[in-house]
Amino acid sequence: MTNILNILLLLGMIAAVVFFFYSLFKRKLRILPRILRLLLAAFLFFVASLLLLMPKGGSLPVTGTDQVLKVDAFYNYPDRDDPYAKDDSTNEVPVTFWYPDDVSSQAALPLVVFSHGASGISSSNESLYRELASHGYVVCSISHPNQSLYTKLSNGKSIYVSPVFMEEMMSDRPDKRPEESVVHFEKWLGVRMRDMNFVLDTILKKAADNDQELAVYQLIDPQRIGLMGHSLGGSTVLGIARQRSDIKAVMALESPYLFDITGVNPDGKFTFDESPYEIPMLNVYSDATWSRLSETDLYAENARMLKEESADIQNVHIAGAGHLALTDLALASPFLGMMLDGMIYRQSPKEILTEVNEVSLRFFCEHLSKN
Repeated sequence: MTNILNILLLLGMIAAVVFFFYSLFKRKLRILPRILRLLLAAFLFFVASLLLLMPKGGSLPVTGTDQVLKVDAFYNYPDRDDPYAKDDSTNEVPVTFWYPDDVSSQAALPLVVFSHGASGISSSNESLYRELASHGYVVCSISHPNQSLYTKLSNGKSIYVSPVFMEEMMSDRPDKRPEESVVHFEKWLGVRMRDMNFVLDTILKKAADNDQELAVYQLIDPQRIGLMGHSLGGSTVLGIARQRSDIKAVMALESPYLFDITGVNPDGKFTFDESPYEIPMLNVYSDATWSRLSETDLYAENARMLKEESADIQNVHIAGAGHLALTDLALASPFLGMMLDGMIYRQSPKEILTEVNEVSLRFFCEHLSKN
């Protein structure tokens, strides 16, 4: 029903645009005076735009028994190396925690850290964070300054995505200029992986020191750490899994193995580090890539992982979804999500995100549970 409504609204918007320009250039209409026709067309376009693009509100209900608390933290990172930074205002990495409210009765809980996609935001998958927290997980989502759409700092100011970063993202053509893409990938992941390693080390130190600043630090089990991310954020956590021995499970929402790219061969194809991962991983895909994994050089390593599926290498296809439907954007504004994805979702955003939550919870329960 939601998809039908969105399609009808889209047709209404198109009709309003056609009516506007027809009214603008056609002078011999006998229906309404020309100025009223223009005003009516503009009003229809405005209303349709609001209905289509404005957030619809609502959120997925959690299935766990724990009430979920949320708290922000700001970690000072004076040595942060960010080529997109204009000044030292981004020498701070904001994070947000979601965790169970009944702190007194909880044993040490698994920690799952999330990295958002390019120009995404730290709350991009809040439905997933809340679902995991309601089942006894501590979830921490990082905001990567200059690669996030906006990042709110501890002083209340916001910094927005770097135009340089956005220009690189928009102009990047792995199929045409793979050598340039390798340079971009190393640059983007370098910043993000330094952020994530810094955040992980900071959290674990605060937990080990029994830091009293936030109650959440007393809940964390340092022996049960998982990572997850969407798109470029998923590529980030897959890279971290190569670097750290304290990570027990990784989930990537439609992400190429960018960190594993070692170069470009004489045929212009990416070469990959194909050494085995030592930890379980879950790759989740939408219709945007699932049928093309073996056809796209950028996803060659993902295609190889399909052939090596096992209990520790899992691949899930969310049918009827687009790339951004794997985030809460589609829940907030279904039409905007479909417009940016360039496709009509064959499932409702709630159905898609419910499936994402289910496969994610099942995966982390399998690999981060004490049992």
